[in-house]
Amino acid sequence: MTRGAKKFVYGLLYLCLFALLGYWIFGGLFRSVPANPSTCTDCPPQNQIAPISLVGAVRFWKSGDMAHVTLLGQIKNPNADYGVSKLPYTFTLYDKNGAVVGTVQGAESVFPGTTKYVFGIYDGSAYDVGRTARADLAFSNPQWVAAGQFIAPNIAVTAGPATTVSQHGIEVTGSVRNTSPLTSGTIKVIALLGNKYGDPIAAGQTLLGGLRSLDRASFSIFFPADASLTANANPSFTRVFVSVEE
Repeated sequence: MTRGAKKFVYGLLYLCLFALLGYWIFGGLFRSVPANPSTCTDCPPQNQIAPISLVGAVRFWKSGDMAHVTLLGQIKNPNADYGVSKLPYTFTLYDKNGAVVGTVQGAESVFPGTTKYVFGIYDGSAYDVGRTARADLAFSNPQWVAAGQFIAPNIAVTAGPATTVSQHGIEVTGSVRNTSPLTSGTIKVIALLGNKYGDPIAAGQTLLGGLRSLDRASFSIFFPADASLTANANPSFTRVFVSVEE
């Protein structure tokens, strides 16, 4: 091979080498990044998750002294494979014309395949309490967790509910026990008072600290004296619902 031919071949090889190097460097700089990188191994596939839903309408009750509105909504997680470690929610109260009276915000945990109640209290002026005509419950930005990483402790009502009616008000008492091998988070106990037909006429809530496996705790939910409530509450129709927060 002549000297000129060798120079030509070497030049061509160097040109190819620099071309490949340039593509590797600049192609890497300008290559698009996927919106959902594969490194996000904990992100559940969105097309396999059904949204948290509201079961029925939000119930609400105005206190006899028009100092607050008690709110209660039932929600459902239809996903057996995913729970929600944090579900921000907003109760919105409206007047008869659809104008917003006020809001109540909070957050809940919802375990896989479960239904639970969300409780809220709106403290407003007597005017705002009086004009409340309906309420709604909405959710935002659920933090989904795989079922294997989000297991619900089993909290059972082991005594009660016992309902005591007096001139001072109504008290619902009982006890719960953690029957699972897991230590629970905060326990929410909601009591629903019913009238003689079994229709809910008031709701109250209390919070208990976490329970270790097989531990027990007593609860008490007090409803202040209210002439209408006292006259209509039927202890036979008191119901209690228990849920656990992460």
